[in-house]
Amino acid sequence: MLALLNSKCGQPINLDYLHVVRDPLYVEFLPSYDISKSTCPNPTSILQQPNSCNMAPNLEGKQIYFNDTLRKVNTWFTDQLFAELNVMYEQMERYKNGDFNTTVEAKGLDIGLELKKVRGWPIFNEVTEHMNSKLECLKSGEAKCKWIKRLKYFVYSVHDSTVFTFLSLMGIERKVIVSGVFPEYSAAVLVELWLNHTDNQPYFKLMYHPDDKSAIHPVTKEIARCDGKKFCKLDVFRSIADKFKPPKPMHQWCETNPGEENSDGSNTATWSFCILVLAAASYLWPHF
Repeated sequence: MLALLNSKCGQPINLDYLHVVRDPLYVEFLPSYDISKSTCPNPTSILQQPNSCNMAPNLEGKQIYFNDTLRKVNTWFTDQLFAELNVMYEQMERYKNGDFNTTVEAKGLDIGLELKKVRGWPIFNEVTEHMNSKLECLKSGEAKCKWIKRLKYFVYSVHDSTVFTFLSLMGIERKVIVSGVFPEYSAAVLVELWLNHTDNQPYFKLMYHPDDKSAIHPVTKEIARCDGKKFCKLDVFRSIADKFKPPKPMHQWCETNPGEENSDGSNTATWSFCILVLAAASYLWPHF
């Protein structure tokens, strides 16, 4: 497969680079996009002349539009080839996001755990902190609480891989995302914060919107420690954030070499993908 892609794409394609080929093959132009501003004459340009145009900002989606053109220009492309490529792509993306079937260790590190700390903890922790701040400021008149006291919802626009990792920290990614490794581009995760006036304790409700053709539905029950309930104690959410918290501030932790001792005696690793790029692809929506 890699040898074929190397020969057809005119540039080296390794396992970590599969998305560069796979995504344009799984493609459509956005209906509202001004094609006249594109530097690509058509969506097959990257396969004919991979360095001749810039496609990344212009394309997303599915093999719906230009399907005939794709197959006419690239006679080597077949459904079977794409299916095989997609299997490789999905497995690599799971590996890169720490989603293993079993624990994988190297130099005393749980690789899956470390990857999830880097990829998932920043956004998960921020959602946690917003809910904590909302609770702390409910009855406070302090100036620092003014911005959040009347806030009803807070929205993040993030990449599909970030939504995947957010769910994987709770251990429900394979239960919630039923097709493929990543959610659809229109997918959304909603986290609602609730206060039970009977026991005066905070709870959260997790909901998922799979795609633009599906309704939002609750998935809180899929979280192991929520015991199949629709509402779950906020302490469960907080404990997940604590579990994946790096031992150092992220910018310092990502510069720590594997095996190097931290002040707390734990080991960490350097990951080249420390900085998460949040792109307007799908939405992660903590709803207060």
